Amino acid sequence: MFSFVICGAIQDPRNIPAGLMILAIAALMAGVFWVAGLQSGKSNEYSVWGLVAGVLIGVGMTFWGQPGAAVYTNSGNISQTELTELRQRRVIANQFVADALLRTNENNPFVQFQIAQLQFGFQRPGDTSDRDVIAGEMLRREGRRLGIEVPREAVTEFINAITNRQMTANLFKEIRQRLQLSEGELVEILQDEILARNVAGYLFGGSILPPETYWEFYRKLNEQVTAELVVVPVEDFVPPDLEPTDDQLQELFVKYRNNLPNRSAEGQIVEGQPGFFQPRKVRLAYLEAAYDDVEALVGEVTDEEIEQYYEEQYKRVPANLEGSMVPGGAAPEFPGSGPQLTPPGDATPKPESTDTPETPAESPSETPAADSTEAPATDEAPKSDAPKEDAAEGDAAPSEEMSALPGTDSETILGALSDAQPVLLQDEEADDAGTEAADDSDEKPADEKPAEPETPAEDKPAEPETPAEKPADAPAGDAPAPEKADDKKPDTDTPDTDTPDTAKPADGEPADDKPAADGTPTTPPAAADPPAPPQGVRPLDAELRLEIRDRILRERTLAKMEELTEEAYNYMANEIGFYVNASEDDPAHISPEDAAAKLKAYADEHGLIYMETPLLTYTELATSEDYPIGQAADPSNPRSASVANDAFSTSPQDVYRPRQAVDIGTDSRFSYWKTEDVAAHVPESLEEDGVREQVAEAFRLQEARPKAEERADALARLASDSDKPFLELLSEQTVDGREGSLFLNPREVGPFSWMRRSTAVSPNSFQQPPPELTQIPGLNDLGDDFMKTVFNDLQAGEVGVAANADRTEYYVVRIARRTPSGEEELKKFRDGFLAESTTSFSEMERQERREFGTNWLDRLFEKHDVRIAERETPAEQY
Repeated sequence: MFSFVICGAIQDPRNIPAGLMILAIAALMAGVFWVAGLQSGKSNEYSVWGLVAGVLIGVGMTFWGQPGAAVYTNSGNISQTELTELRQRRVIANQFVADALLRTNENNPFVQFQIAQLQFGFQRPGDTSDRDVIAGEMLRREGRRLGIEVPREAVTEFINAITNRQMTANLFKEIRQRLQLSEGELVEILQDEILARNVAGYLFGGSILPPETYWEFYRKLNEQVTAELVVVPVEDFVPPDLEPTDDQLQELFVKYRNNLPNRSAEGQIVEGQPGFFQPRKVRLAYLEAAYDDVEALVGEVTDEEIEQYYEEQYKRVPANLEGSMVPGGAAPEFPGSGPQLTPPGDATPKPESTDTPETPAESPSETPAADSTEAPATDEAPKSDAPKEDAAEGDAAPSEEMSALPGTDSETILGALSDAQPVLLQDEEADDAGTEAADDSDEKPADEKPAEPETPAEDKPAEPETPAEKPADAPAGDAPAPEKADDKKPDTDTPDTDTPDTAKPADGEPADDKPAADGTPTTPPAAADPPAPPQGVRPLDAELRLEIRDRILRERTLAKMEELTEEAYNYMANEIGFYVNASEDDPAHISPEDAAAKLKAYADEHGLIYMETPLLTYTELATSEDYPIGQAADPSNPRSASVANDAFSTSPQDVYRPRQAVDIGTDSRFSYWKTEDVAAHVPESLEEDGVREQVAEAFRLQEARPKAEERADALARLASDSDKPFLELLSEQTVDGREGSLFLNPREVGPFSWMRRSTAVSPNSFQQPPPELTQIPGLNDLGDDFMKTVFNDLQAGEVGVAANADRTEYYVVRIARRTPSGEEELKKFRDGFLAESTTSFSEMERQERREFGTNWLDRLFEKHDVRIAERETPAEQY
């Protein structure tokens, strides 16, 4: 009865204390034995034996049946139940912070940002990972050992601080009830989290970085070094007959299979350390339409096509606009746009030749007045029509109000501008033409107006005439001959020819075609010869023919490539992809092997290239020269994310779904899909894809590394002891010191800084991309160890040895120049640092905090000898 009463009060048997469990089992066994002893009259003796047996059974069940600890520490192990409870308490504390901020800052647009910054966590705010909650428990144990406490008043101050004193008793009660906690339970949880945060600040410096750290930030970004160096490749020291045994490979594999290259199993940077932990990898299959291959399929370009293209793309646009709209033309020249110069005195130049009678020359004083008669187009355009009517009736209207007549410069200009600015520019040029026509009317009576020349039919402009160009009394078939814009001169320059009845021939036309004074052409038009191109349009010579041919061929090729990849995309989607992703029980299911065979056959049939990549990491795919598809992008937006980004940003299940891409560097187009996506994992054996090769390569480099470093040290000593210039001296040395081997290639690099600000576009417009370690062209994968040697260990003129991050190269380095160097430069450098705001280093500060957080957690775990049981991968542990 006792055991039933006690056990019945416990809702979850897993939460029964060990002592109570032992007592309950002992009481139950005593009762059973007492009943068994009733028949023999020895119930009391039997009950004693039952009690002893119950105690033994309870002890065995409590201790031997209990699962092992989830975390082992020298200050007390943590069970899986306790670890789960720690995680739940962290979640509750962070949920309270979020609710408190949301309820007291409803109109604050940045409340989510504040939540992300104020939640509890040591590796990052809001972190509830095992490592983070274990760190919190270790910090609380340190606090209790040191006698640090958090009173209830500290919880109240914390709540007031994060809510700006907006928390009320009713709101606190409402949030507590929603979390299904009593006030004491919620306060206790907050006390524990605040205690852990305070202890972290007391013991490990908190969140304030010392001034020396900001000085180092400034130095890394602004101190400059110019160095002379030579590369000693480790690969050159690998023995050609070196073949590692299986035992050697297995030993190296087991030792480093849990970490990435240049990283420890805990995620810390350890330059030069091998690592065989397999990052996420993907495999792609694709059909490529290569430009050169498709160009051979589209056929040659004929002369007729070239001439048609020339007519449509070169001669279609008026000559005066060809500089901006006609391919390959010169800049447009607008008559009247330049300065109008008047010859001095009566030195008016005579035309070289003319077929029309001479007209009285204007005086120089009249010409500027005529040329300067110009007003806004919107004001003068309507005035030009009225004088034309008066002129037709023979009235002596003022010549300044005469509009432009056919055959003057204005018609050519207006026709040329009709395609560009039909209102503004036409009116402006019409006004200019009206002014010029007015000047002409002063020299020629109105009754001579019917003697306008008729131009040959083939010289008609292609553009329709506007009312400003053709007066009402002009013959319907009349049209001016085109003329050069350069031939437009002030009236004083051409007194004998610049009349409404004459016009100069266009370039390429014979002078004999000029009409006579009575309007009759002196010679018939040469119908057999095509008209010359308009002013400013390139003639269709051999060079232009070749350019047009290449342009037409490129347009055809790109269109054909787009057509081929679009068809390939549809084929992959409709004929293969749907059936590969179908259930294996579906009769229409296609295996990956069959899908690859179908794609290869399709490529052979349609002139495409079929390729399948091996399993590649992101970096390998993004930089591969053998598989350039990784650098291609969406054809609808070539500046969008690359194929490599797309492949690794989609889910592992997103396979056999076709996409298209274009490589703007080579013009190749692709239809591709992801066929395999392997998650990051610890390799189980050397037989996994590519693992044996990685381990063998690491073994060979490890064996060769000491010899390469020894050779670099010898060269450094040689350079230090010699008075000969560094570059000259080492250019006479060989890589391995043996005669007949390759000579070294020393060179000068720099100036360069330790770190540089990234020029990449940040995805967050409110946050600049973080500075990055400077990489020097020709030197592979430089790391912090190289920069420490160059900037901290060596002074100007000194020689030393440095290595890159993965220890595949050693460098003999001499510091040629350092900036700042003198006292005056150093003073300016320090003054610059004092004037710099710490916000300039915000990204470096965040990175330092992340590194600092990792380091102090490692020290804390090392002090308590923390070991987390049943870790599977480094990613899960940290």
